[in-house]
Amino acid sequence: MPKTCLPCNEFFDGDICGHCLNPDADYVEVVEKYKGFEIKKYSYDAGYRVDFGTKRSKMVLTVDEARELVDFR
Repeated sequence: MPKTCLPCNEFFDGDICGHCLNPDADYVEVVEKYKGFEIKKYSYDAGYRVDFGTKRSKMVLTVDEARELVDFR
């Protein structure tokens, strides 16, 4: 899935945003959608988070743990 560059908010594939061309820019990648919620991987985090709309979840280490956060919400 495409990544979103956090400084300029542009979508890109690959390693570098084609808009700002900043190789050190942080990004967010939607890993999958589960029951209508996006499981995201932020470049500066070691794990995954669920986007609940107005809040992000706590960080978990695996996609399966992120799915459990949605199931037990």
